[in-house]
Amino acid sequence: MTLKDVRNALVGSFDSVGFSRKDACFVAKRGYFYRHGMTADGAAAAVKTRFPTATILEANDRWHAWPKDSYFEVRFVVE
Repeated sequence: MTLKDVRNALVGSFDSVGFSRKDACFVAKRGYFYRHGMTADGAAAAVKTRFPTATILEANDRWHAWPKDSYFEVRFVVE
């Protein structure tokens, strides 16, 4: 599966989707100012709904004090 295919499938759910050559996995990020009940596990579930065969490697909440940006990060592999 190509990066373009993954980006098109996740448009609207994540702010950015990239590929990590170091880890050989896709990385999806969604920024937030307030969580409004969303969690890193919820972000991982959003990936699994679009790619049921995906293997989630990591789902992290990268919280930073203002003015830095906070975001959820999901690292995954699609077969």
